[in-house]
Amino acid sequence: MYTMPNATPPLFQIYQLDAEEALRIQQSDNLPHKHLYEELIIGEYGTLEHFIDFETVQCSAPLASFVTKGKLHRVVPGLQNGLCRMWVIRFQSDLIPETTFQLYAWYHHHATLSLQHSACFPRMLQLCQMMADEMTRPGTRVLHHSSFTECFV
Repeated sequence: MYTMPNATPPLFQIYQLDAEEALRIQQSDNLPHKHLYEELIIGEYGTLEHFIDFETVQCSAPLASFVTKGKLHRVVPGLQNGLCRMWVIRFQSDLIPETTFQLYAWYHHHATLSLQHSACFPRMLQLCQMMADEMTRPGTRVLHHSSFTECFV
């Protein structure tokens, strides 16, 4: 077990995990580890094997997975019909403290959840894309769309 090296974690980071990255992770050592930040994964395509609380759970997209800061875990994304597309959102607890508390309560016993294909899921994906677009705009330092997490509580 080790803590991921990251002396100063970003206040907020979002990126898309694709099939190529999933295969890279599968082929790496990928030991159980801890983060110095919160992590939320929204899976549109693919599978997720999540080792957390000394149990392994496997889930197929659509899915949501939340890992609290300091929680020992290992995530292994996989392909589903040759596809994997997941949004990975990393943030500091103090970015949205009251929402983080609600996420802790909601995901306490179920860190990874299968979701239904409903009207809400495409909206979550649209919000992820909006946040990613916002973060890549020149001069963007702080995300202005903090209402995103309200979809999960």
